[in-house]
Amino acid sequence: MGAAGEEALVELLAASLNARIEHLAAVADGYGYDLAVHGADASFHIEVKTTTRRSRVTVYLSRNEYETMRRDPQWRLVLVRLSPELALVGLATVPRDWITANAPVDRSPEARWESCRLDVPQGQVEAGVAWLLPWAKDPNGRLAAHGAEFGG
Repeated sequence: MGAAGEEALVELLAASLNARIEHLAAVADGYGYDLAVHGADASFHIEVKTTTRRSRVTVYLSRNEYETMRRDPQWRLVLVRLSPELALVGLATVPRDWITANAPVDRSPEARWESCRLDVPQGQVEAGVAWLLPWAKDPNGRLAAHGAEFGG
């Protein structure tokens, strides 16, 4: 399901943005994010988490993804909601400050977490990917429409 969500987002972004899209997770898994979006004036690094659920969202975050988020101000966690037929029906962003506040804390130098489960409350999910809209070919097009369909 994760690969289907990544591919659906790549297709949507390629069709909707004036930007170059790199699907890095298709090449290697160590970047700490799945996609890179390069616009004329900036880049974003997107970690994609996929679900078919409408409201309750559970994501698993690796230590590498978390550490990449902490040092990379362009890193974003994007939720992709797919239909049972694996069609993209919704997009949302999880705020970085919420992730930081809810990730585990290492209690000892001899032990550290490597993966964590985060249950993201619906009130913490920001509909859509508004931070990409300045690069949209059509600001009211498909990219904007999918944000309104995530929760509910």
